[in-house]
Amino acid sequence: MEADFNNMHQEVDVAEQRLLNPFYYKFGKNVTKMLQGINDHVSKGAFKKVVKSKPSASVVVRLEEQPISLEPTIAKVWSCIVDKDVGIIG
Repeated sequence: MEADFNNMHQEVDVAEQRLLNPFYYKFGKNVTKMLQGINDHVSKGAFKKVVKSKPSASVVVRLEEQPISLEPTIAKVWSCIVDKDVGIIG
């Protein structure tokens, strides 16, 4: 029984290798083609016309608003956050 299992396991391994080898070969071949194409474009300088630096993002400075009459609530919540014995707030 163990010999049959080992034989079957070996046959499965061989079958998997037969099916997977063409895939890996084809995938590796496609990757090699792509890398060669990229190297050709880079060596010709084909990307210099396409790539430009981005303009700096416009930033709007907003003043920070202070909450009115929420300070006691914020202080209470903050004390609950800092306290180690409190697990749930609310």
